[in-house]
Amino acid sequence: MRRALLAVGLAVLFFFAYITAIPLAFKMLYAAGLLIGLSWLWARLGARGLVLRRESPEGAYQVGEQFSEPLVLQNRAPLSLPWIEVIDRSSIPGYDAGRAISLGARRQRRWLSSGRFAARGRYLMGPVDIVTGDPFGFFQRSQRLPPTSAVVVYPRLVDVSSLLPGAARNSGDTSAAGRFVDSPPDAFGIREHDPSDGFNRIHWPSTARLGRPMSKTFEKFEGSDVMVVLDLDGSAHRGAGVVSTIEYAASLAASVAADVVGRGQSVGLTCNDRRLTSLPPARGGGQLRRVLEYLAVAEANGTTSLDTMLAGLAQARGQQSVVVITPRGSGRWIDRLTEVGRAGRRRSTVLHLVAESFVGAGGVASDSGEVAAEGISWYSFAAGDPLFATRPHHAEDLPVGIRPRMAS
Repeated sequence: MRRALLAVGLAVLFFFAYITAIPLAFKMLYAAGLLIGLSWLWARLGARGLVLRRESPEGAYQVGEQFSEPLVLQNRAPLSLPWIEVIDRSSIPGYDAGRAISLGARRQRRWLSSGRFAARGRYLMGPVDIVTGDPFGFFQRSQRLPPTSAVVVYPRLVDVSSLLPGAARNSGDTSAAGRFVDSPPDAFGIREHDPSDGFNRIHWPSTARLGRPMSKTFEKFEGSDVMVVLDLDGSAHRGAGVVSTIEYAASLAASVAADVVGRGQSVGLTCNDRRLTSLPPARGGGQLRRVLEYLAVAEANGTTSLDTMLAGLAQARGQQSVVVITPRGSGRWIDRLTEVGRAGRRRSTVLHLVAESFVGAGGVASDSGEVAAEGISWYSFAAGDPLFATRPHHAEDLPVGIRPRMAS
């Protein structure tokens, strides 16, 4: 529009000078042409001399973590630039590192932009558009800089250790610590020696005191694999944005996986999303990273029912404990889950999201407590539950295998 008005103005001035032949009109025409030429050259040279450096975060973060990004804009041209627009087109929700500034010849400007990762996902730090022009605003030039880095934002990790199978021991009075599956036997009593007992089973102080061979008795906590069943049937989820059942479900699934791997157990994940994603049980930071990478972008886009998914799980062999995360509070899937527990002597836990509390402004729902089904522990969470308002973990709090690479 500006160029059109400028062209029309020049045409009118040329016509007036040609018709009237007034010297002043020709001088005005020459001056306008010279001004326009200088303005075009100013905008072109100024845009070529702009260099932007940004130290963007990279690697992995969690929902709720804050970050900062230093930016430096340098003008290498021998011309002052009275206006420059830095337009940040990063895909991070609610974050904008851009600003409008002016720069003198061969000067630079630094600023620090801060933000917070409010939602899980994969994001690009950029691209950036730099727009500048001549002092009169006749011409403007822009250049687009590609993204400098990418980040993956994992779901928020919360403390679910007390809700999971194996969180407390069922026998003995010793506390579980370290790697559950590798915990050594604990001696908790003595009995009469049996000839089949090994020599190292003899309890020598008791043998000397009683005058006859006595053997130690042991208990061992048997850790088991944990299979996380995440319900991603789109018809079951409610809410939008960060206050939605899918966000809470992803957070719970990530927290369960992190806790299980931290114990030294193996964890698997199965979902009824569009692709029917399934990650077989495995141990270590590599498995946890795979789970978190998936949960960072998981969507409730499935059409397979939770009932059908659990029916297939009931046919699988093994002794995995099952943790079901779903916004469904009732249905045939509860009977299926009972069958799953009986089929492989599995312990089952349900982390239930009260879908009604995520509708509209969000209400407060009461905890439903223990479900009336054999072998199933049941916990309910409503929108705004204090568990999800806790301070997020930082890199040093995560298992070594998934500690993110942080920007310096």
